[in-house]
Amino acid sequence: METISVIPTLISVLSVCIASLIYMNSREAVKNTKENLKQSQDKYLYELRLNALKATKEVEMTWQKAINDLYHEKDRIKNIGNNINLEIREMLDDLESGLLKPSLEHIVEMRKKLEEGFDDITEEEGKLIIRKMEIMSVELRHTQEQSIKKYQLLYDKMKDI
Repeated sequence: METISVIPTLISVLSVCIASLIYMNSREAVKNTKENLKQSQDKYLYELRLNALKATKEVEMTWQKAINDLYHEKDRIKNIGNNINLEIREMLDDLESGLLKPSLEHIVEMRKKLEEGFDDITEEEGKLIIRKMEIMSVELRHTQEQSIKKYQLLYDKMKDI
């Protein structure tokens, strides 16, 4: 009879041990899941910050290309050699110093601030930066295409004079 009363007690003790093991494993699984989620969020935020920095650098490079295009146009106009080319070159110099270079400097400063505060950029800030840079990049490319056409027309007209 004694063995009969020991068996339910033994089963109860084993059930408690198994339940404790299941609880400990579940706790460990939850802890691991939280760590994995944090690592995943950190990786996402890092990639978002990196993409914001890349987008800013692309806009910076587009500005630099616009300045280079202007420099080459001034050089082409210089070779024409009529009286109008001095006024045109001055106008292009004013465009370069008054609009293009300050805008490039602003973008360079923005990129440097992003690099310095890279770890402090929030998800919302990163998304906003990327969105602004995408819009600016599209506008810049369009403006650059239009400028190249206008430079060519100006050059052709000056050759005819």
